Amino acid sequence: MKKILHISMLSLLPMGYAWGDVVSNFANEKNTNCKPFPIMDKMAWEVSFTTGSFAGGYKIDQVYLSVVNAIWNSSASEQGAKFRVQIWDSAGSAPGSLIDPLYGPTTVSDNLHPGVINYNSAGAALLNANTTYWVVATVLGGNDLSVTLEATDNHAEVSNPSGWSIGDYSLIKDSDGSVSAPDKCIPYLKITAVQVPEPSTMALLGLTGAGLALLARRRK
Repeated sequence: MKKILHISMLSLLPMGYAWGDVVSNFANEKNTNCKPFPIMDKMAWEVSFTTGSFAGGYKIDQVYLSVVNAIWNSSASEQGAKFRVQIWDSAGSAPGSLIDPLYGPTTVSDNLHPGVINYNSAGAALLNANTTYWVVATVLGGNDLSVTLEATDNHAEVSNPSGWSIGDYSLIKDSDGSVSAPDKCIPYLKITAVQVPEPSTMALLGLTGAGLALLARRRK
């Protein structure tokens, strides 16, 4: 009986909730149109994405980037730089405020190495449906670290379920604070997120769960 009740509760979750959403451009063929982009002290590479249409919104799960190389300079004058990947909300056509700092490899000694690297959500931020946000990759805290990310000018992406998209341009924030959008190259990027049930759905699950539990006790 307990197994039957468990299956019944899972069937009440919104479609796709248990599996989450994925948007990625990693399937795009590689070419030489976009050179890998190096990020150094106080620089940032910023690209937007737009969420799907699930009414309850989303929680970011993970963000993936393709690292070409990460170089630590032991003789640099300012040691202690860290590579950060963050989620920002949108202010017009640029990042606004930090909403999710993410966590993952930050230095060469912290497993920051060539390959696809993932960064996990801090868990607090709720992303609204059909809303634009930004992934910001930056190096802060010193001039001893350079991280180079793989880039593409192919703006196609795969969204499962459909509805998510990745922006077709990127912004470069230089060490002096100036911002430019010199070309159409964007980072290879993958984002996974979990749908958040609306309060009414959670209330229904709670009431149904209580009813099923009561029914189970009565049948004992």
